Formats: sequence, structure tokens, C-alpha cells
Amino acid sequence: MDRAMKYALVVSVVLWGASLARSSSISVLKRTEQALSIRNAMKRADYSAECESSFGAAASHTCSSVFVCIPDSLICDGSSNCPDGSDEVGCPDKPAEKPNETKPPAQEKPPGPETPWYDANGCLTTYKDAPYRCGYTCIRKNQFCDGFVQCEGATDEQDCGYGEVDKNGCRRPDHIGKVGAGWQTLKDQVLEAQNYFRCLHGVKALIWDTAAEKFAERLSKNNAAIGRLEHSHGSEYGENVAMQAISKKEYISGYGFAKMWYDEIQFYDWNNPHFASETGHFTQEVWKGSRRVGCGFAEAKDPSGNYMQYFLACEYDPKGNHFDYFPENVVPPI
Repeated sequence: MDRAMKYALVVSVVLWGASLARSSSISVLKRTEQALSIRNAMKRADYSAECESSFGAAASHTCSSVFVCIPDSLICDGSSNCPDGSDEVGCPDKPAEKPNETKPPAQEKPPGPETPWYDANGCLTTYKDAPYRCGYTCIRKNQFCDGFVQCEGATDEQDCGYGEVDKNGCRRPDHIGKVGAGWQTLKDQVLEAQNYFRCLHGVKALIWDTAAEKFAERLSKNNAAIGRLEHSHGSEYGENVAMQAISKKEYISGYGFAKMWYDEIQFYDWNNPHFASETGHFTQEVWKGSRRVGCGFAEAKDPSGNYMQYFLACEYDPKGNHFDYFPENVVPPI
């Protein structure tokens, strides 16, 4: 293997309980000199369902000898972050370069992007929850057609039905690779994507609200400044927030952000309609009584320095997620 395999270059984070204040943080232990002397005797950091349940896919691994949830991006990154060095154990070795070795020219690399494939002998053994591979990246099954590019050439975002119109006239947005300069294109995309998901439920489209947009921009900038997701307090709006850490801006899309929230539909109990923290973003997004929305973006450097973090906040008016009005406002797909 020519270089160490890495997780996909996307870390998705949403704050459970839309319209409810709750911060999410990840505990990361700094490297210690003691770790370097014992790393070879340790088992490797492994996937932890408890970490993923607490912090999401962004931090689904724990150190071997101490239970500390760490960002997936720190696994096999070439620097020990666990006290025992277990985040750097069992990593595929990089080949040593020979002195004065002439590297092959770029045109001698395999031509074209690689279609993701099930890598039973590589990705599956290194990352049990991300067995698919494209190039040197291991990705999860749910990262296919999620609106965020993991693979060169966006091969993980092909044959996803983008641009197609269903029998009810709902057109799935085609946003991949079209973010443009500044934030306006992404704002337009987020509005279009949320209205697509509302269309799936036969709910009237949202219209843009500039006052809500300004409020959302302040919140997203504040979250970028503190490096984590928080909700506003005492706001008159309903609210959804999210963050993506990714290597290139062109790899994100408005559809991807809106889909992060909409995917909570899988946890919604249609037989007992009510607010729940694990479905609060979805229910606000499709809330029938909400008529207007404004969204704001902000960016910040990831602490690792390898990614950019893109923060999003959307404000809804009238606000949704009223405890007594779920049956008439959160209706099943048509």
C-alpha cells in the first residue's frame, strides 16, 4: 500500500434537539512522551458505539487503555494523540523513500477517479464501520449519495437521482460541485433542498426571510468562533444548526446539510408523534406551520489544521416543534 489509508474527509456534526440548547464537545488527550515508549505494546484504538452515540460519527473511536473518545481524523494521522499511542497502532506503513529516488511523473499515476469498492482486506480490517474504499480513503455506506464528496471525482455521489423529478413533482436538487464563491449559492441551495424535503411530505415551500438570515449569520459566526455547535437562547425562531469539517469547500452542498437533518426521519415514531432530541432537526425542517426561513454560514480552521469547519444555522418563523401540535404539522411522506 502506497500510503496510510484515512477516513473520508468529511466529519458531520449536528446538535441533537433542534430548538433546545445543548453543546457538543470532544475530549482529546494531548500526546505525551510516555506514549511513545509504550505504543508498540498497546492494542490499537478501536471503534466505540458509545462514543458514536455520544458525539456522532466525528468521534467514534476510543483509546485502548483509557476510555477517551477521539476524532476519527486523528486515527493514523502520524501523531500520537492517545496517552498510550493506540491511535497510531496497526496503521498501514508508508513506504520509505530511497535516497535520491526519482519520483514518477504525475501522468504515470492510474488515470481517472476510482469508483468506491468494498475493501475486505484493507478498509474493513482497519475501520470496521467504513469498509468502502476510493483511492486512499475509507468511507461508510451512509456516505454514498449524502451530498458531501468523499472521493476524487465525486464518484461516491454518482447515480444518486440528482435532478430527477418524482411523481409528485418534487425535484431532487443537483448541487454537487456547485457551491460557487461566497455564501449566497450555498444559502440558495439550502433553501431549495429544504423545500425539496418538504415537498416529499406535501408541505408548502418556505420563503426566504432576511431578518432570520441576519440572526442565523450571527449564530453561525459565534459557533465558528468558539469551535462548537450551540443553539441561541430565548429566540423567537425555530432553529437548526450543523457543522461539516472537510478539506475543500467545493465538497460540501446545501443538499448535504439539509439531508443531515432530514435523515433523522428514520428515528421518528409516526405512531406516537412528539418531540424527541434525535428527530428535532427533521421535525423543524418539515414543520407545516413554518413559513419563512433564513440561514447563515461561517467557517473556521479545524484544530488539526487539515480541514475547514463549515458552520450552518437556519432560523424558522413561525417556530416549529411545539409539543402539542406534532400530528398536524409533521405529516408522513406522500
